[in-house]
Amino acid sequence: MWKSLPSSQKTAILVAIISGIFGLIAVLIPRWDKDSSPAPAPVEDAWIRKEKRETIARKISNHLIHKRYDEVNDDFSEELKAYLPVSKIRIVTDSVTTTLGSFVEQTATKSEKDGYNNNVVIVTNRFTTRNVLVMVIFDDYDKVRGLFLQPSQ
Repeated sequence: MWKSLPSSQKTAILVAIISGIFGLIAVLIPRWDKDSSPAPAPVEDAWIRKEKRETIARKISNHLIHKRYDEVNDDFSEELKAYLPVSKIRIVTDSVTTTLGSFVEQTATKSEKDGYNNNVVIVTNRFTTRNVLVMVIFDDYDKVRGLFLQPSQ
């Protein structure tokens, strides 16, 4: 069948095939310029990623407890940075911690999945009168997408 086609049709078919191949290659090769979407989170052992998230959550908790508010949002997603500026972080943290007495220690760190399959790390902080839970929610790129403080028993 190929031999019976005129050369103009053969050329058109070859051009279409080559264009399709180059089009597929262009789609499969990621663009690394600053306008492209972020690269996916590296494929790492689940345990290593869990440890990294717990380290970030403990660091955020320490910054909150010790009133280093300007350093709290270092690991925030861009959306959370816009939604939760340092001024709001200060107000919320002070409203939760002012009646708890002095900070004593971080007593526990726990990782779990929430109802939306997000990775959540809960850091328990002991104060002289009661504990405060700092809950840090992470996105797929291990950036913080949510932050909550809650007094507990």
